[in-house]
This record gives sequence, C-alpha cells and structure tokens, in this order.
Amino acid sequence: MIRALEPGRSGVKLAKWLKAAACVAALAAGMHPAGAAETIFKRDVEGRALNFVIPEGYCMLDRANPNERHRYNELTKANEGRNVVVVIFADCGQLAAFRKNAESNLTRHGYYALVLADKRLVTWAPDYSRAKYLGDLSPYVAKLNGKSVEDAVTKVATLPLKGKPGFVNLGMLDRNDDGIYTGTGVTYEVKGTLSRVNTVSATTLIKGIVVSAHLYDNYTDGKNYLKLLDQQRQLAARLVAANK
Repeated sequence: MIRALEPGRSGVKLAKWLKAAACVAALAAGMHPAGAAETIFKRDVEGRALNFVIPEGYCMLDRANPNERHRYNELTKANEGRNVVVVIFADCGQLAAFRKNAESNLTRHGYYALVLADKRLVTWAPDYSRAKYLGDLSPYVAKLNGKSVEDAVTKVATLPLKGKPGFVNLGMLDRNDDGIYTGTGVTYEVKGTLSRVNTVSATTLIKGIVVSAHLYDNYTDGKNYLKLLDQQRQLAARLVAANK
C-alpha cells in the first residue's frame, strides 16, 4: 500500500508538493456497453471513497484482457514515480475495434491518476479547500509555459509532421473552480509512421486527494485543443460533483 504524504505531519514544505503536482499536470504519461451513458468507477483511496467519472461515449479498458492489460502496464511504467494510474478509458467504438484487432489504434482515450511526491500520495485533510489548493498550485503551473489557448494552437502547429518525434509543453490553458488545465503536443513514431496527438489534462483536489485527469485525441488543425479543453472542463465539473 502506498503511504500518504500528509502536510501536517511530514514537515515537507508546501512548495515541494506544489512543484511535483505542477510537473504532473504539465505532463501528459468493469466494462459498460458501447454508447452507454456516463459511468462511475469507484475506488477507495486512503480510506476515502472516490468516484471517478467516465465520460459519456467512453468505455473502461479491462485489465483481464491481455492487450488492454498491456496498455495499463505501459502507462503505469510511463508514470512510475509520478502518478498512480487509476483507470484508463477509450472511445467505445475504437475500443470495440481494438478488441477485434489489437493493431487498431486508440486515438481518443484518457485516464485518471493520483499524484505522487517522494513516491507517496499527496494528500490533505478530507475537507481541505479545493479553492486554496488550486490557488497555491496555479503560480507554479503558470511558470511552466504558455499563456493562452491561442498560444497553444499556434505552438502545436509548429510540431513537425516529418522528421524526429517531438514534445512540446503548452503550459496552463485555463483555471476555474474545478481544476487547473494544461496541455501538451506530441509527435510520436509507431512502426515507422509519425503521428501527432493533443493532450489536455486537469489537476484538482478530491476529498483531499490530488487527482489528475488526462484526455487525448489525434491532431487535426490544432484547434481541436479547444474541443479537448471544453471536454476536460466538463469532466472536471462532473468529477467534483460526483464526489460531494
């Protein structure tokens, strides 16, 4: 079991936690029927019952399926030391195709994670103010990169469609009462073919637990960041509402 890192007892400075969460926010790394309405994935974290909202039109990957378990293993390895992956979900139609053919690509997908610092969960008192936490975190995230969604759209347009894979941090895209929203753009290579992916992530505080949510989609003209950002805002609002 992962031991929680609690501010009041550990003596670790606030800035250390905030910087760790800011870095996670900047990075991007049970089944229900296709087309089903919004579903809740429940998990107990440090004795607190958390409800993770699966967006409408998305289905959870099944750890019992070897190919889907492999995706969990890959994502867990990529997040090692930074996040604990809670649940991965993907577009229901794409997931159905993936189950028939493992070579099929899951371009529209996402996941929830719990933020780590010093390999321990970052936790606060269950009633710790979300507004205060986001207010303290925001200056650290804002320093990472980017100034506006428009900057992000312009920046991602400069990513190479040819040449070497690349990564660009788009910084903080937005902040509201539910979370802080950041973006990344990635060009990656699979079997000699280059693809581009947009990511918008949200970081928030749920019952004193720092939670990050990540949404991915293929690059189109760069403006689909606006769509992903709006989708992430809605998801964060539903996440907060599901845990009141």
